[in-house]
Amino acid sequence: MDSSTKKWVLLGVMSAPFNSRLRTQWRDWVSLFNQTEHSVDVSFVVGSTMYGQRSQALHPPDALRAERAAHDDLVFVNGREKLPHVGKVTEKSAAWWLTAEKERPGYAFYCKCDDDTLVHVDRLQQTLEVVQNSKGAEAATYFGHIKWRGWDVGHRFQACGGGWGPAHKTGEDIAHGGPLPNGGRYPPCPHAAGPYPYMSGGMVCMSRAMIRILAADAAFNDFVATAHLRNTAGKPCSFPQECAAQPVATHMW
Repeated sequence: MDSSTKKWVLLGVMSAPFNSRLRTQWRDWVSLFNQTEHSVDVSFVVGSTMYGQRSQALHPPDALRAERAAHDDLVFVNGREKLPHVGKVTEKSAAWWLTAEKERPGYAFYCKCDDDTLVHVDRLQQTLEVVQNSKGAEAATYFGHIKWRGWDVGHRFQACGGGWGPAHKTGEDIAHGGPLPNGGRYPPCPHAAGPYPYMSGGMVCMSRAMIRILAADAAFNDFVATAHLRNTAGKPCSFPQECAAQPVATHMW
């Protein structure tokens, strides 16, 4: 594939609808790179509704409509904004993976990042080109910023370990406990399974073959539908440990 004439990457940036400042900064950031007009498209992903009792539709104000008309880079997906738990962008992230390739076909890779993740887009394209040349154009490739996480056996939702660092550090956290952002420490969980690698939501990509597999996967679609129901009926929470401690009956995504 000739990256000088073919779009290689579609990067969806999870964006709060009324945070135009970060979108402006992102556009300025992307403009610093010379190759992106040939190899990478950037879209800002916004949920189509606001979370609430009736999940009221998001009616963009004049400023948002004007921004969309001026830049043609806002994408509205079937996910809710302002979810009342720590996974603020989970619904629209899932919606992005379900619809991106269907609505914007032709890219070699589809990626997702947070709006405070500054991606070196030229380097991303170059790295993914190497990956494709190595694995083949039709390979189901899952690529991104790797983190590690353990999970308590017998507890459906509770993670253990998995702060920033390699697998060895996560293993040490599982066995001996680890640091918390407030300076404290969480207890060990020696019976946890793992550590397992996963791609941090801050920066993750899928090849065209991989995103097609995910979008068509019955288990993933069922998970998303169930999570939507749980987010509607569950108990709001503000902190990871508080959210993880919710009983199954009221646990949100």
